[in-house]
Amino acid sequence: MNRTFAIALGFSSAFLFLGLISCSQKEKMLGTLPNGSVITALKNDTGTWGLAVACKGISSFRSLSPVSLEIIDSASQIATYGFGYDKITREKNGFQAVANIQIDNRYQFAISDTWLIQDNCIKVNRELKVAKGEEGSGFFSAIKFSFDSPLPRDSVAIFVPGILYGGTKNIPYKGIGGEFVYKEGKGQAWIREDRMPAPLYGFYFKDGSSVSMLDEKPDGNTIRLDSAIHPVMDERIRFGSLGSEFNADGIVFGYLYPCSEGEISYGGDESHTWRKRYHPVNPELKQKYEVTLRLSGDSTFPRYYSGAWRWAWDKLNPRVNFQNIEEARRSLVNMLGENVEYKDGRYGITNFVSSVKGDPWISDRKCVMGFTGKALETAEFLIYGSYDGTTANDLLHYKLGNGIISTFLKLKMNPPVGEGFNLDNGKPALALPRDSVVYLRSFSDDMKALARNYLFEREKGIDHTDWKTWLTGFARWLIETQYPSGGFPRAWEPATGKIAVEAPQSSYNPIPFLALMSRITGDKTYLDAARKAGDFCWNNGQSEGIFVGGTIDNPNVIDKEAGTLSLEAYLALYDATGDKKWLDHAIMAANFAETWIYLWDIPMPEDIPDGNLSWKHGVPTTGVQLISTGHSGADCYMAFDADEFAKLYTLTADTHYYNVAKILLHNTKGMMALPGRLYDLRGPGWAQESWFLSGRRARGWHRGWLPWVSTSNLNGIYGLKHLDADLYNDLISKP
Repeated sequence: MNRTFAIALGFSSAFLFLGLISCSQKEKMLGTLPNGSVITALKNDTGTWGLAVACKGISSFRSLSPVSLEIIDSASQIATYGFGYDKITREKNGFQAVANIQIDNRYQFAISDTWLIQDNCIKVNRELKVAKGEEGSGFFSAIKFSFDSPLPRDSVAIFVPGILYGGTKNIPYKGIGGEFVYKEGKGQAWIREDRMPAPLYGFYFKDGSSVSMLDEKPDGNTIRLDSAIHPVMDERIRFGSLGSEFNADGIVFGYLYPCSEGEISYGGDESHTWRKRYHPVNPELKQKYEVTLRLSGDSTFPRYYSGAWRWAWDKLNPRVNFQNIEEARRSLVNMLGENVEYKDGRYGITNFVSSVKGDPWISDRKCVMGFTGKALETAEFLIYGSYDGTTANDLLHYKLGNGIISTFLKLKMNPPVGEGFNLDNGKPALALPRDSVVYLRSFSDDMKALARNYLFEREKGIDHTDWKTWLTGFARWLIETQYPSGGFPRAWEPATGKIAVEAPQSSYNPIPFLALMSRITGDKTYLDAARKAGDFCWNNGQSEGIFVGGTIDNPNVIDKEAGTLSLEAYLALYDATGDKKWLDHAIMAANFAETWIYLWDIPMPEDIPDGNLSWKHGVPTTGVQLISTGHSGADCYMAFDADEFAKLYTLTADTHYYNVAKILLHNTKGMMALPGRLYDLRGPGWAQESWFLSGRRARGWHRGWLPWVSTSNLNGIYGLKHLDADLYNDLISKP
């Protein structure tokens, strides 16, 4: 376990060094930061030393017991302890703090924390050594701090990438950090590092001050048994937890090692319980670990969390897992073509098939638009691919794409009778039959794809008037349902068009489609409706950096797709109007969306063979993204957005967005089957929908493929090719 423990303060300063602190002193100033913050050693009643950081804002914090231990003995009795330092001694670039701990003559620990000043940071390299222990006993160690002012949960905005964004609103009630956790003003949210896209946990206060914790050198190694809910003791578990707890005395926060998690821990079965992890109290066992604290001041919560995220990005330095993108493109187009079915005059693509070679071909027999069927998006990319001249199936792909579109044109869309049809009998079908509604998201995704495809073909000299008529009929009906506020309903009853779900949080969905319809028809009514929807979304939560309601099966919670779809929507409005406010809105949506991307590689459990894993050993997880709050499923959906981030790069000259685009273009294809690298999948172009990188690591809800998996990858590829061919060639090239 080769890790260090660090506390970084985001200000440069000269540091006031000290020699050995004498026992007669009650406190000693250790240093002053340029912003006026003061670091002090405080003497406890026991004669040991704690630490305090006094800030000009609410964010002042202290640790009177810098060494925390929890011990579970052979009788499964648990006890917790807190200890100060025995002494603090001056070093060249900081100070050394040590503690020698004995508990009931049963356990002895030696702790050495080397505090260093480096790159505007106070770094603490913690080394813990077990000097004495008992067989069958285990422990975790921690460093914990507490803010000086007792504060309720709703007085502080917490940021954990992909998990918490502010308060408890729009977090599932029993999700990590949800309202259930903070009943009666108390609660804990300690979160395993492997659950986090970056091991980052931050606090933003109403006065603009903040504290962010980051493990700069996470080591995600673990074992099969780590998927269990019950306590596990094993020194091969090599990562920690970041978190906080609210109690009557205030907010406690810090880092636990190894990764005990609670009071809610998703266990794959969504169990709401603590998951305790320990190392054995074996003599000579050593721990080394790292976390970093960054102090900053920002005018808004979005500025804070985007700054903290970029800081984490720079420290973790995610690496590109280069793929052969042109080979991936050809494989994806061919694979989609192979999955198009024809029956009784209907062309369509099934909504679900197992991705694993040799599994029974059991498919979901509906062919639907949008989340998750992407039927018209499939048609779009089959047609795009047919113009590339790089496969022997170009003419076939063009026929299949047109066939899918022609089949959909038979469906009444004003109001919609369904989101698609049954492949076997042609009857209208719903994306989520259990809900008995049709969703705004479903139509927005695929009507947008068909509108793009119409313009693409028109530029080739082919005017599909039947496409235009069908699109226009739906667009006219859609804007009739728009609220005076600018929002749209989330869902309607099929066939009647009666509003079924009024919630307008996902009103960003139809914006790109409406902007495209304005181009297609020359009718500014559609663009006006798109503008109204954009203003509604911005003025109803998005200006606060919170994006809600993207997925249709997890209604109106904070999720990744809300950010990505809003990014696409605002860029569409900027393209259509040239108004810089839409570009500014797009930047905020992008800054939110990228916080769901894993910036570090999480290795698969060392004691599980590849044959039992759906994410294989040695394939980097960097670039995979969490999906939504309320669970820890992860996927590669943001392959869709490689072109949006590349476009932001061209508009802002911010190279960070270039780097995001490159990660999303390449790393999202690491577990895709390609020629010569099929894994255990059916063939080139196939990929599993989702996985868990925490808890049931390397497994998922299922091993199925859905059309969106392929079309999201192709959207990023073709979006880049159409945006800027030279930039595309640059992004796909390995240095």
